[in-house]
Amino acid sequence: MKGPLNVSRMPQGYPVLFMAGQSEPGREFAASTADCVFCVNDTKETAQEFYNDVKDRMHRYGRNPDDMRIVPGCGIYVGRTAAEADEFYEELQSLIAPALGVPYLSKLCEMDLSRYPLDGPMPTEVEETTAIVAFRDSIMEMAKRENLTVRQTYQRVLPSMGHVVFKGTASQIADEMEDWYKSKACDGFNIQTPVLPRSLNEFVDLVIPELQRRGVFRKEYEGRTLREVMGLPTPQNPFFGSSSVAAE
Repeated sequence: MKGPLNVSRMPQGYPVLFMAGQSEPGREFAASTADCVFCVNDTKETAQEFYNDVKDRMHRYGRNPDDMRIVPGCGIYVGRTAAEADEFYEELQSLIAPALGVPYLSKLCEMDLSRYPLDGPMPTEVEETTAIVAFRDSIMEMAKRENLTVRQTYQRVLPSMGHVVFKGTASQIADEMEDWYKSKACDGFNIQTPVLPRSLNEFVDLVIPELQRRGVFRKEYEGRTLREVMGLPTPQNPFFGSSSVAAE
């Protein structure tokens, strides 16, 4: 329908618009429209490249770079000691059978990996696809960079779905998260915990207090809406001028 709806405008203007996509069209759409972007980056350097590229495009659409949040996925394996975190990670790794790992990796890479030796090199020559390109490209780049086998690749990918993994004590994980945040690699993280509720409870009980102690995570919610909590501006009502009371 044309024109405004005959209902009251919600307090945050309209819902926070989330999207995922790192292709060229995806980056452009994010710069023009999105409030928050989910992305996959397994190194700080690739995260910084994506962050700077998308934020720089926003000016073309009259938007301030601070009007969007970029949040890469992040797998967390925390322990009260580094050895405890390593032991937990290795225990979960041992449970990934080839019957699960190969088909799942095949799905993410859009290719049948059952044709290749399990302990042979991960193939990096792939056909063009329009499906989950960012995941596939990130996986292929990692496998090529580190000379991974098919088995080693799914062991690296499945624990975090291809996202970066932070593993260690609460202090070590907080070091990594703070470094990414202050280095303009992200505005926050889409936290992935491997075992629920255990891993989520440990993240809340161990890592969050350490981030709060460093002053990089809130101790209370500052606003009433998700938009306010994320520090995003309330969009102007397009049917009224900026000076109109109705714009609020």
